[in-house]
Amino acid sequence: MALFRVSLRLTAPLGTELVSGTLFGQLCWMLRERSGEAALVAWLGEAERLWALSDGFPAGLLPRPMIAPGPLDPDPKMADQRKDEKKRGHIRRDGFLAVRGALSAAAMAPHLVRVADRVARFAHNSIDRRTGSTPETAGLHFVDEDWSFAPPSDARAQPLSEGTVEPGGERDIYVRAPDDAAADIAALFTDLGENGFGRDASLGRGRWSDVSVVRDAAMEATPDGAGPLRLVSLSRGSAETLNALRCKLVAHYGKAGPQVAVGAGVSPFKKPLLLTAPGATFAGDPQARHGAILTHVHPDRPEIVHNALHVVIACREAA
Repeated sequence: MALFRVSLRLTAPLGTELVSGTLFGQLCWMLRERSGEAALVAWLGEAERLWALSDGFPAGLLPRPMIAPGPLDPDPKMADQRKDEKKRGHIRRDGFLAVRGALSAAAMAPHLVRVADRVARFAHNSIDRRTGSTPETAGLHFVDEDWSFAPPSDARAQPLSEGTVEPGGERDIYVRAPDDAAADIAALFTDLGENGFGRDASLGRGRWSDVSVVRDAAMEATPDGAGPLRLVSLSRGSAETLNALRCKLVAHYGKAGPQVAVGAGVSPFKKPLLLTAPGATFAGDPQARHGAILTHVHPDRPEIVHNALHVVIACREAA
């Protein structure tokens, strides 16, 4: 299996975050539309060749790895600095590659960044399904959209604090897949960008273009060094069977595609899942498969699965 980096350029707001499991599910629909249901069933049946996907990150950034905390500095002034550093949830890709052989809090600090929030909140009327109209009072609900594809104009831009960067419209997604999968990855991601990803795709949300796929030899390599080998997850994956795990847990509330919910007349809602957030670290073989393909995640459709495999990159913690 090889590690590929998918680069793309957002051309519209995102109504749904670029979450690894959701990306995989929508790529499955693209494969079904392109090659038919039999091809999708056959692909899902090859468990050892199934792709593992990362979340989508602003180009050139990676999730901050969770490593052992360094010793506390008795100087009270350092408390504010540590508090600020904790808010920097991403590390520059080139910085990570430079220090991955002896990773520590001090080594990472110069390369950590905070990504500016470019989320817009919109109010929507709720529909009373009994009357087909809006309620007489209240009934509003709010949805968030990521508008980072369009940088703020000079009139709206606010000065960024130190260590904060604009997300921009470029995104990196990492895919662990068979060596010969580059063309298939590019085709499915291109189809998904043209059809739209996530919520309100029919209204023009979740669109992208300029998809490129390259094998990422630098990230694929295992660094030299004397420290213990750790794996950094770039995905929202299963915590089962992971050794010496350090992570934050996130709840995932999945939905089946409209082809299932509308066409079959079943509930769109899957069972909630508790997954590790990107940046989780654990011990293991970087060439092995980590995580799981979770089954029985939908109450009415037992054939629906959730891809909770991890895309991992290796590092060594400073001794």
